Amino acid sequence: MNNIDIFESTALFCTTSGAGAAYEFAGLGDENAADKAAVDSIRSVLSMQSYLRAHIVIGEGERDKAPMLYRGEILGSGGIEVDIAVDPLECTTSCSKFLDGALSVVAISESGGLLESPDVYMEKIAYSSNLPSGILSIENSCTENIKLLAAVKGCLPSELKVMVLNRERHKGIIKELRSLNVRVILIENGDLVGVIRAALGEIDLYIGTGGAPEGVLAAVAISCMKGNRNFYCKLQGRIMGVDEIVKKPSVLSMTAVTDCWGLRGFEKNMCQSVIFTPSCVKRVKSIC
Repeated sequence: MNNIDIFESTALFCTTSGAGAAYEFAGLGDENAADKAAVDSIRSVLSMQSYLRAHIVIGEGERDKAPMLYRGEILGSGGIEVDIAVDPLECTTSCSKFLDGALSVVAISESGGLLESPDVYMEKIAYSSNLPSGILSIENSCTENIKLLAAVKGCLPSELKVMVLNRERHKGIIKELRSLNVRVILIENGDLVGVIRAALGEIDLYIGTGGAPEGVLAAVAISCMKGNRNFYCKLQGRIMGVDEIVKKPSVLSMTAVTDCWGLRGFEKNMCQSVIFTPSCVKRVKSIC
């Protein structure tokens, strides 16, 4: 196997394991227990690696003071040095309430390939990889970007669908979009999938401020897509594109805990995942 094959199989093993562990707590109302189960499971997989020596660059986060899968932790005994970005349980609330949207997510890159980001907020804007690069700017007002996007697509602003995380900090953006008669899709969590859906053209635009770790993970997925890499972010005052976040060949695996983005959650020991690699994007059904 080449390195990418090893990265793919390891990432998939991590997320199916993490998702299966979290599923044991789905609907039981305990976010911490579900997250801990996913963390323990993924850490166990990485610790056993004989091919890889994994450096966690995106982990459980400083805010949580996490004792495992924290940024800077080294796992595995192999000779291939890699960077790992991991969200053991994306949307913990969805898992605890058995709502759609809970995922286990892992990205693997060659060493030095991923931006090592603190667990802080990141401004994000994403649109279809099939559209020209750089037509929108994270520095523009929302109104400017909507008018530019409508002009490029040859449509009215009212025909655009824009996804925004439903948070108090986005009230101004939502008000501005609705003043333009744009169709606003509000989501309660899961901006990782929101950014990916925009890049794939399933929605017209994703805009807003969310976690930096989710932004790095989304950038890995986008780096594997054909076409332009139309994702831009601002992190601690610095504006970056995909190529500044993902610098070397990388893969990303997402496994559904509960139903999410067309993936079925755990059911009769089966789970569904989506794998992003430099050569293809594929959906996988696994027995767990």
